[in-house]
Amino acid sequence: MNFYKKITSLGVSLALLTSITALPVSDAFAASTNLIANPSVETSPSKTAKLPTSWAHGHWGSNTSTFSYVNGGAQDGSYSLKVQTTKFKSGDSKWYFKPVNVSAGTQYNFSDHYISNVATEDYVEFIDGSGNSTYQDLGAVPLSSAWALNTKTITVPTGITQLTVFHLLAVVGSLQTDNYSLTSAAPVITAPTVSISSPIANANVSGTVNLNANAADSTGIKSVQFNVDGKALGSPVTSSPYQTSLNTTTLTNGSHSISATATNTGGITATSTLVNVIVNNVVIAPTNLLANPNLSNVSPTNPAQPANWTFDNWGTNTSTTSYPKTGHGNSRSISINTTAYTDGDAKWAFDPITAVQDQQYKYSEYYQSNVDTQVMAVFTMSDGSTLYQIIGLPVAASSWTNFSTEFEIPQGATNFTVYHILAGVGTLTTSDFSLTKYTPVGFSRPLVTLTFDDGYDNEFTNTMPLLQKYGFTSTQFIITNVLNTPGYMTNAQVLGLYQNGNEIASHTVTHNDLTQENPSQLPAEMGQSQATLQSITGHPVTDLAYPYGLYNSNILAATKSVYGAARGVENGLNSKDNFNPYDIKVQNTFNTTTTAQIADWVAQAKATNTWLVLVYHQVSPTDNSIYNSTPTQLDSELAAIKASGITVENMNTALSEVIPQL
Repeated sequence: MNFYKKITSLGVSLALLTSITALPVSDAFAASTNLIANPSVETSPSKTAKLPTSWAHGHWGSNTSTFSYVNGGAQDGSYSLKVQTTKFKSGDSKWYFKPVNVSAGTQYNFSDHYISNVATEDYVEFIDGSGNSTYQDLGAVPLSSAWALNTKTITVPTGITQLTVFHLLAVVGSLQTDNYSLTSAAPVITAPTVSISSPIANANVSGTVNLNANAADSTGIKSVQFNVDGKALGSPVTSSPYQTSLNTTTLTNGSHSISATATNTGGITATSTLVNVIVNNVVIAPTNLLANPNLSNVSPTNPAQPANWTFDNWGTNTSTTSYPKTGHGNSRSISINTTAYTDGDAKWAFDPITAVQDQQYKYSEYYQSNVDTQVMAVFTMSDGSTLYQIIGLPVAASSWTNFSTEFEIPQGATNFTVYHILAGVGTLTTSDFSLTKYTPVGFSRPLVTLTFDDGYDNEFTNTMPLLQKYGFTSTQFIITNVLNTPGYMTNAQVLGLYQNGNEIASHTVTHNDLTQENPSQLPAEMGQSQATLQSITGHPVTDLAYPYGLYNSNILAATKSVYGAARGVENGLNSKDNFNPYDIKVQNTFNTTTTAQIADWVAQAKATNTWLVLVYHQVSPTDNSIYNSTPTQLDSELAAIKASGITVENMNTALSEVIPQL
């Protein structure tokens, strides 16, 4: 259609055109920025002027047309634009926005809203750097008796610096428009290319090997994540050369797959073809550090007990021992039989082992018992005191059952042994022991979680300000039947903790020893606590802490029916190879715990990429109980954690990070 002559034929004065094009515009625009000034035509120097700011109208040819700046009935806001043509032979009439700066070669999305009783048309006016104009037909727009959306796509030719769009009327009829938009379209970003360059397919590997990848993309590579058997290996590599190391001794001998996932600067990812390698490491059995681990050597001074082992009991109970000639495998065994019990316990223990600072150990044994029992690591400290740490809660087993766990040496320990404790009427027989040095299989990065038990009010008044001081949040395990009672939090305080980013979790309704409750009581202890806390926060409660850290098979079953994870009080660091979401290991803090010990636990977690969960209780400046930390102590400990640079996450957040890595 021959709609256009020179720009001066559009019915716009040169003075008005100059004033429009001379308005300052931005040189660069975000992809989502509307480039049209006053897009809903709400702004005007004077509403009586009948002309919105940054807008103009014009017509050419032989037609009779009127232009209106309409107040009322707009698609957006109060005002809209209208053109009415009552006589027509040729030409057209239109409103249009001031030309805006654009980039050659870029695609733009145009839209407006309109009502018309006839078909209309869109044209774009392109303006080059010298002020010359060219025009492009964008296509017809169908009539619409109600507000409708009109959209077009515009690609800017080479040499063009500005454009405007004419939604024009070229017949007898009316056209009303409002709510314009012109935005640059998101650039088309292709996926990067990535491949494993070494090792080669089907290579035999052992020990520590280097993994290398080639990655390229026109927009640039943001990172390359190496994967082994589909799981992330370490952190993404953010600069070339893209390489990392793999300790193959953490894998089983045999075939394993290696891949690399590249992410470009646009956030698009691509994963390389899998490269299979054959891990072939010589497996060396770890050295058993125990003397007489299979109990075959008899004590030279007492034929009723094995060499290097000692029996002990304390409290009011009647306990006897025996040294059967049979056991698990080729080992002998040691047995305890308690026939009367008021308090205390009975146990066998191996001769103390010299402690190596920060060393981790794996302890295992086979046992039979007709009651649930408890395993403790017992440390002699440099000041002569004794430190006890729970490291396991074996359940009753009528046949030989393996118990295995890991623990680390606390600061200041000089030697240690392990007690498998019988604390009640029953029998316990143990056999085939092992104690070896242990290196955990770490996660992609180390983590710390701060947990606070019971819901004391000082955990709100004294703890939350310190958490905020260091930018940390915590997981708060709440006993629900003490809420709103003296010394404990109110519902409002629990909500306040949640609103400040802390996780609210369950410590059951009553905090009773669940192992002493009837199994029929367990669903209420679990479910009612969850329901109460969820009614306070309005959000799901997914995690539990066992009261006193005690559980058995019935408690585990009840927990799994309500919660996604649970924390006890068994000491240790959580790693890939020892992880149990319903027995999350912890380090318990007391009023005797030093800042140096906290820093040492954090350092161990960082060195091994493990997850450290700290357990706190009261935070009071005046309480002298073993489970209390003063605000000054907590402040110092949080400062040490902050200084380490380790990531601190709530328990539910940490779980969502580590579980996919298992």
